[in-house]
Amino acid sequence: MPKKEDWKKIGEPRVLASRYGKSLSAQRYINPGTGKKEDYILFGQKDWFVTLVLTEDNQVVTVSEFKQGRDGWGLELPADTFKGNGPPDVSTVRENILHETGYNGNITSLGFTWLATRGSPTRIWHFAMRNAKKIQEAKLDKTEDIICQTMKLQDWLDAIANGKITEHSAIVATMLSGVR
Repeated sequence: MPKKEDWKKIGEPRVLASRYGKSLSAQRYINPGTGKKEDYILFGQKDWFVTLVLTEDNQVVTVSEFKQGRDGWGLELPADTFKGNGPPDVSTVRENILHETGYNGNITSLGFTWLATRGSPTRIWHFAMRNAKKIQEAKLDKTEDIICQTMKLQDWLDAIANGKITEHSAIVATMLSGVR
């Protein structure tokens, strides 16, 4: 694919609304094809990470949490937002998994993907935790309403293939981990 010229940012983004670590901003760019100035609306939030947690007997540790944007519960993987400009520290990932699920194990970074919209600067960092063992009960905050359970790896993969797992970062982390 031939390299095209980047769109040049003009000034800083104007924050239109911001709450709960998310923001809606307007950013002006110069279209290199036309030379015209154009405004784009960008929706972003803190970068987050998601972790495929596999127990020693090949069970996937899942979480389910009510999501107001989808008005329901969904099966997904442990995840959290974090502050920073690069990948989260492994200790941050480990603390989150321990906090949400009570599991601990060997963590591997799988890289990141961008939130798949044209107007989002948000990155999702993917990890795998293998040989996980339950070493304590989950220690949820008062505001957290999370159900943690395990399921066979093959059942998890079948649920992805059959469209029952709809949280994209959980699907991507599973695929990047190379599990079969």
